[in-house]
Amino acid sequence: GVVLDALERTGLAASTDIVVMSDHGEDFGEHSDGVRGDPTRHGNGLFETQLRVPLVIVSPSVDPGVRDEQVSLVDLFPTVLAFAGLDAPAGTRGEALQVPGARAVAISEALYPRYVEHQAKSARGSEGLKYVATLARPARESLHDVQRDPLEAADIASLRPQDVERLREALLAALEGAPKPLAARAPGDPSQQLPESVLESLRSLGYVE
Repeated sequence: GVVLDALERTGLAASTDIVVMSDHGEDFGEHSDGVRGDPTRHGNGLFETQLRVPLVIVSPSVDPGVRDEQVSLVDLFPTVLAFAGLDAPAGTRGEALQVPGARAVAISEALYPRYVEHQAKSARGSEGLKYVATLARPARESLHDVQRDPLEAADIASLRPQDVERLREALLAALEGAPKPLAARAPGDPSQQLPESVLESLRSLGYVE
C-alpha cells in the first residue's frame, strides 16, 4: 500500500509500529434481532460476526507470530502508549498487549442511536461463554457458548445460572464508572453536545441524521 511503500522508501519501516484493525464486523443475513426487521447489521449488534475483527500489529519490538487469546480493541490505546515508552493514564480501560495473557472477560456495548432502550451489553469469558444483557422493554439476558454454537442460536442461560451470575457481575464491575454512551446521556448534559464539524462527519458516514 501507499503508506507501507512510503515507509520503506524513506527508511522508516524498521523503526515504525504499525497497527491494522477494524472497528466492527458485519452481519450478512446470519441474524435478525427484530429491532428493525433487517437481517443485515452494520456494527450495531453484539453477535460474534460483528464483534470479532482482524488485528495485526507489526513492530520492531514484537516477535512475528500468531496469538489466539482473547483481547479487546480497548487494549490498543495502552498498547500504542507502551510502544512510545509512555504509561497509560490512571483509569484507562484496557491492558497493554505487550503483556501476554488473555483478558478474563471482554466487554462489548451496542447502542441504537435513536432508541436508548435498545442498548445491549455483553461480557465474553475467555472460556467461550458470552453473557448478553439487552436493555429493551422488557429487559432480557441470555447466555451463549460461542465455541460450540458460533451462530449463538441457543440461549443456555437457564442451564448455567452460575455462569450467568459470574459474567453479569463481571459486566457490572467493568461498567462501573465507565463513561455513558453519548445517546444515553440526559438531554442538556454539556458532554452530549458535539462540535458541528464532528456532527457533519458523522452525517456524511450515515451515523446520525
